Amino acid sequence: MAVKALFVSDVHLSPAAPAEFRSFLRFLDETVPGVDRLYVLGDLFDIWVGPRQALLPCFDRVLSRFRDLRERGTRMGFVRGNRDFLLAGPCARDAGLEVLPDRADVEIAGRRLILTHGDLLCTRDRAYHRMRRVIRSGPARAAMRRLPLGLALRLARGFRWASVAEVARKSDYRMGLDLAEARAWLEGGADAIICGHVHRGERYRFRFEGRTADLISLPAWDRSPGYAELSDAGLSLRSASPSPPAAGSLPG
Repeated sequence: MAVKALFVSDVHLSPAAPAEFRSFLRFLDETVPGVDRLYVLGDLFDIWVGPRQALLPCFDRVLSRFRDLRERGTRMGFVRGNRDFLLAGPCARDAGLEVLPDRADVEIAGRRLILTHGDLLCTRDRAYHRMRRVIRSGPARAAMRRLPLGLALRLARGFRWASVAEVARKSDYRMGLDLAEARAWLEGGADAIICGHVHRGERYRFRFEGRTADLISLPAWDRSPGYAELSDAGLSLRSASPSPPAAGSLPG
């Protein structure tokens, strides 16, 4: 049963959580090789402030793995998330990542898929979408690029803690996927939407006249490591093998 593509999201890699780094590196080393395509649907990193961050050893290890996979024939697409929307340009290209639109329509093995981070489907979280427009604006991105790396990282961590506090005050309904919006996306004939952002490994099925379509919500790697797989048998959610216990620094 040939695997055509793998899809991951919300890995949230951070030097403060070496177990997730080890687990994801193991996934790249053992599961991805030989697969035609790998799609990372945002929030690969817990924070990303710009290309200077790629010089830090722990982040370079992951980007180097991507380069190796691309050289061995795996095509890799990247949809930017709310935590790593600054990962683009030469830095992404050097790692072998093709940066895709926020809503990417792709066809793989005869299946039409919509790939997105997932925040665009959370239409009820209006405060988030207002904030999204501000932090992705040209002036905000330019300001972040001008800051010294250490200061940019501290500022980004501060935003992350503020975001965690804000999320704790919101209801699941407000932050959840808008299934009516997802259905509207699928009415154009796509076979599935695959997304992350809401950190749930779930599958929703929609029925249209003469066909069905799916919404695949990927799990957060730091909560329940997993991914979606497209093979000859169809689309399925898979659990990733946990990284064996280890102490000390990250592997090379």
